[in-house]
Amino acid sequence: MSQPERASGENESEAVKTGSSARPAAHAGSGAMPAGATTYANTPVPGVTIQDWSSVPGVQAVSPAQKPAPRPATTPAAKVTSAFLYVRSIEKSVEFYREALGATLAQKHAQEDGGPATLAIMRLGDFSIMLHVADENDLDLNETKPGVGIHMQFRVADVDSAYARACNAGYYSRVSDGPIDQEWGWREFAIKDPDGYIWSVYQDKSGGAWA
Repeated sequence: MSQPERASGENESEAVKTGSSARPAAHAGSGAMPAGATTYANTPVPGVTIQDWSSVPGVQAVSPAQKPAPRPATTPAAKVTSAFLYVRSIEKSVEFYREALGATLAQKHAQEDGGPATLAIMRLGDFSIMLHVADENDLDLNETKPGVGIHMQFRVADVDSAYARACNAGYYSRVSDGPIDQEWGWREFAIKDPDGYIWSVYQDKSGGAWA
């Protein structure tokens, strides 16, 4: 951008950018500006009086200090991909989720080589259940039993088959009476894992209204 220069005449005015090499200056008192010119309002140039040419047809006043309008806020795409559950026994929990819910074991880790498992990752479709053995010395877990107050939901294509699977695996005492049709369009049953975590296993028959 070319530097502003003093305009000739009795009164001094700002130099203007016209887009041409000649860069004609305008007299401060004349009020005339070349069509299509751009003046930089509020530009601090020592000794130069800044005239607002925004009223002149074809001239756009620009302030270099003006900030662009902020972008509208957008909601980031989000998806819950896993749940971290503290359990008393990794082995019992792995057995339950594999046999009762049909989960697959993706990973299993021990804190020490040859030691008992302290972490297992089970997969239910594209969802991961992170099973971590509860630390007996954790005061928070001593005051609150793992699983208490936690209720999760698991959608299946055929809830009656899922119920039969859990019962056939021997978990009669951990399931509700059977799949029931809810007024909001779900057919579901509940099952409790060895640490008290409750799962609602459901089939959505609402057409997605309550999915």
